[in-house]
Amino acid sequence: MATTSVTAGKQARATTSLESSWTAARDAASSNTSTTYSTATDVGDALEVLYNAGARGNLWAVGRAFFYFDVSSVPGTITALELKIYGVTNGESDAIAVKSTAFSGDGSTNYSDDEFDSWTPDSPTDYSGKTSGWTTGGFNNITLNSTAVSDANSNGLLIIALVDYDFDYTDLDPASVYPTGNTLNDGIRFANSSQPLDLNITYTPAGWDDDVIGVVNASIGTVIGVAEASIGSINGT
Repeated sequence: MATTSVTAGKQARATTSLESSWTAARDAASSNTSTTYSTATDVGDALEVLYNAGARGNLWAVGRAFFYFDVSSVPGTITALELKIYGVTNGESDAIAVKSTAFSGDGSTNYSDDEFDSWTPDSPTDYSGKTSGWTTGGFNNITLNSTAVSDANSNGLLIIALVDYDFDYTDLDPASVYPTGNTLNDGIRFANSSQPLDLNITYTPAGWDDDVIGVVNASIGTVIGVAEASIGSINGT
């Protein structure tokens, strides 16, 4: 086995406008505002579930994050993935990574507002379990599942939506839990080279895969100075 990491080539945050119902916010086909980040930015409400109970009417809003990773250069078969995100203030809810088709499905464009529901909210494909809270001032390391691994190997890319788990993913109206109103946010450090938003990758290198004189292949980096990944066979095997 070998390891490498790939930084998200595109990183975006999107949110709805203030809506008059939970359904209108959570099931919105399009976001109202969005940013695809190319310079270091801390966003305290990258993930957001807002419910405002007001005398003039109640309001709801939802915020989500989207990431594109190009894994086509990984020199072998991916066996494990870990999403690594630096959290900033705030850390108020659990999150979950799900499959998305944002960035035109191939990373060729920035996030577009009409891709807000690109994770099929009514029947999402999970890429992880839910986090246990959200770390601020440090990394959130999210283990991705076999579905994410399979998609990365098949497509040479991975597109992830990160959404609030407790209300957005489960489609639970926050008004049922917080009748007087509340806002739950998880913060993300976007596009920062010092704390990059990375995909940590474990993979089996391409090439010859037998043992050598009792040494397992996974422990072999080179054979007589030749990189293991460049070896097709030794003595015909």
